[in-house]
Amino acid sequence: MKPRVEFDLSILKNNIVKLKNKTNNINFLFPVKCCNNPKVLEMIVANNFGFDISNINEFKIIEKYLTNQFVSVSGPLSYELLYCEYHNINIVANNFSSYKENNGLRINFNSNNKFEFSRFGVDYKLVEESIRKKITYIHLHNSDHRDLEKCKYIYEEIKNILTYFPNLNKINIGGHLEDLSFDDGINYLRTMRDLIPKNISLYVELGDFLFKGVGILYGNVVDVRQDNGLQVVTLNFSKMANQRWAYPQYLTSDNDNLMHTIFYGCSCCETDVYLETQSKILNIGDDVKFTNISPYSYQWNTSFNGVKEMEYIFK
Repeated sequence: MKPRVEFDLSILKNNIVKLKNKTNNINFLFPVKCCNNPKVLEMIVANNFGFDISNINEFKIIEKYLTNQFVSVSGPLSYELLYCEYHNINIVANNFSSYKENNGLRINFNSNNKFEFSRFGVDYKLVEESIRKKITYIHLHNSDHRDLEKCKYIYEEIKNILTYFPNLNKINIGGHLEDLSFDDGINYLRTMRDLIPKNISLYVELGDFLFKGVGILYGNVVDVRQDNGLQVVTLNFSKMANQRWAYPQYLTSDNDNLMHTIFYGCSCCETDVYLETQSKILNIGDDVKFTNISPYSYQWNTSFNGVKEMEYIFK
């Protein structure tokens, strides 16, 4: 069986509807780096999302869809759009070397040891008071694994940020909600909206989070061995080539006689590990399925090491 991923866009639409019905006064942005498939972008536009982009090439991808949508530009190449003529573009400087007055500023939590160090943005506690008073738009960056405890730490940082930047009118709280369940993610957003004064527009970037339950990967076993309670399985696709930035879950209807299993991709790279989990005993030629497939993998699809590009179906 040729490996493929199927994205069910009816589930994506249902996720968007649920999100919009259970939140209020929150502006949603879709990160273009997540998935630039036209069917997805058309659905995003139809549901009144704005866009998060990083450079001029991503702007060119969305330009034909733009009417009045909010476009946030953040990242090391955000300066490429400083002179863009689109009327609702919002430049976010990645650090002070590229900061210009009236731009937004990307910030991180690097002075708080409860968070991992980030190379993106500046530690907000190090921003001089004279600059803090001028800034009206900030973009938070934090890519830590997100759980309910980490959410509590972020809430406390938000309270501090509101005192550090007294003249804000826009906050982009970033994304990385995919580690949370859909309901927990919605509760996180609602709590954020309660913490942030209503006169400050709240923006959030949602990519993987919207795709919960949307994608299924179908593959096949091409090599297998069992050694002392460990099953090593090689699949007919490669994480390095076709599935980078993926967080798969193995789908099996057999919960008995499971053994420790490592699924590998079929490249010649030692670190081409797709998933470590529990599985029934598998044989060459067996079909396998994985869920929780990230749309980022669509963007990463390559022919690295001669592995064929994977088929991606949006239906």
